[in-house]
Amino acid sequence: MEDTRKRGVTEFLKREMQAWETIAVTDARRTDRHRRRWLMIIAAVSAFALVLALCIWLVPRAMAGDRTPAPGEGEQEGGLPPAEQESTNESESDTKPNPGQTGPEPEADPYAYDFSVVPAGATPIVPRNLATGQLLINQTDRAIDMQEIRDAACRVPAVRGQVSVLILHTHTGEGYNENDAAWLEAGNGEFARSYDAQQSVVAMGAELAAALNAAGIGTVHCKTVFDGSSNRESYLRAADAIRAFCKAYPSLVCVIDVHRSAATDQEGNIVRSMAVRGEQKIAQTQMICGMSAGNASKTNLALALSLCERMNAAFPDSCAGVICKEQIPNADLLPFSLTLEIGSCGNTPGEAKAAAKIAAAALSPLFDLH
Repeated sequence: MEDTRKRGVTEFLKREMQAWETIAVTDARRTDRHRRRWLMIIAAVSAFALVLALCIWLVPRAMAGDRTPAPGEGEQEGGLPPAEQESTNESESDTKPNPGQTGPEPEADPYAYDFSVVPAGATPIVPRNLATGQLLINQTDRAIDMQEIRDAACRVPAVRGQVSVLILHTHTGEGYNENDAAWLEAGNGEFARSYDAQQSVVAMGAELAAALNAAGIGTVHCKTVFDGSSNRESYLRAADAIRAFCKAYPSLVCVIDVHRSAATDQEGNIVRSMAVRGEQKIAQTQMICGMSAGNASKTNLALALSLCERMNAAFPDSCAGVICKEQIPNADLLPFSLTLEIGSCGNTPGEAKAAAKIAAAALSPLFDLH
């Protein structure tokens, strides 16, 4: 009996042990599942937090790297940017810009020229700024009193309804670099010569005449060719024409002779005179004054200086200066005389026309219209 009871207890204990073991295993498995679930939740939250932190840290820096700084931005008093005002113990590598950051593109040099592409025997046509910072370039032995010249300044009288100005071209065939060539081939004797009124100095005179007439200043534009056979006598033929116009229009008070220069540099390169403002490039204008005509020379020089200053105020370096020479033919045939060289043989007609527009706009206010 006792043995039976003991066996019953033993069987009961075994069943209990198995039941507890089953419960323990089930609880362990449940606990393990909960643990794994929480670990996955914690890992996911941690990953999300890490990604968010990286975004917060990186995005402002990327935006700062892509933005071009405004002029003066980031500078402190004294003109030093903050990076240069940090500790001097900072290593050079630490102060280098981030390769991912972009700054403003360096501006291309408008006067750059690649001499290596010029063929043997050809003459380079090189862009140059002829302005020296001096408005007056004295090529005479005379001492020029600038105060006296300033005192002689006056506006050109013009009567409304009458012809006051004559524009002509002593060297009518002076043209420009029509094909925008970068060099002059050897033996090209026809370079920058043209009797096409749309491509030569005649087109520049037309710009001046149109502006003066639009302002009510009566202007006649002579397109007669004076240098067809030879330049040698072109001034004599031009003088005859000026006298003939004076007879036809007794009200004439001013003659403007429009040329273009044939400038070369010290190396013998053809000069393409150029004034630059932003993306705009124009030919430069020079003025020539003869100093042998007494008081008329002073008045003409004052007029030329006033025109040059007005042009440069409108477009810096558009007038490269006023050149004083001892004598300029036909400058004494009328009370006022201007000799303009608009651009050079290296300039394109378009560059010269842009310069002529600047000169035309600056010229009209120098007349006293009544």
